[in-house]
Amino acid sequence: MRAGGLDQKIQLLAFHAGNSSTNQRTKGTWEPVGVPIWAEVKCTKTQLSDQDGAMAYVTAYQFYIRRRSGITGNMRIRWKERTFELLGPPIDWKNEKNGLTLMAREVTCLMMIAEITNQEALEYIQANQKKLDETVAAAVPEAVSIARRYAPRKTGLLRKGIIAMPGLEKRRFKGKAVGEVVMDRGLNGVFQKPGKKGHHYYYPASQEYGFKHRVRGGGIGRVEGKHFMHVASRVYERAFTAKVVNMVEDLFSELG
Repeated sequence: MRAGGLDQKIQLLAFHAGNSSTNQRTKGTWEPVGVPIWAEVKCTKTQLSDQDGAMAYVTAYQFYIRRRSGITGNMRIRWKERTFELLGPPIDWKNEKNGLTLMAREVTCLMMIAEITNQEALEYIQANQKKLDETVAAAVPEAVSIARRYAPRKTGLLRKGIIAMPGLEKRRFKGKAVGEVVMDRGLNGVFQKPGKKGHHYYYPASQEYGFKHRVRGGGIGRVEGKHFMHVASRVYERAFTAKVVNMVEDLFSELG
């Protein structure tokens, strides 16, 4: 194996079940297995798909490592503070005896979800849809502000292009309210960049998910994405959930 290609440190993780004794019960956790190991990392494909009712980007990765024992298909990988699910047991790397390939995926959910499971609370929220709409609508400008804060800044157009869709998404049933943070279509003339062979690429997507490029000598390199929208959604998720919880508490206080 080319030692120079193994330039990224990754950590294997294994699931440890929680304590389920009579007096104590804890949730399971993903714990490190051994010490971090060196790997070569390649992103192979990104596609939009439905993940348990929420639209998400699923990105496939290949992690090339030196051959080692004890790796199973139900482990995970931690790399750059991100977690990847293995898609199966390791396979031979390019027919080399001392290398392995770990096929993995990263699921990036593009939605912040505050889910209410208490039936009484849900019924009361459905009867007070206006309160729910107002809470979500008020949260959207804050989400825009945070997304702009984490967006890369070169000319400032990328940050300026992050906007809120007017109004809320049309709903098909009560108890649901969706606000959207999107890229301004009015800037498509700036964001859609011409590439070679007549193809175009979308600049905001290349900054979010990364892109490939030719390097000196004819090879293919990759620039990792900034994941600014993903980071912003994770940063704001807790505050957004707190707003929904506060709304529910206010509704119940009206009931006495």
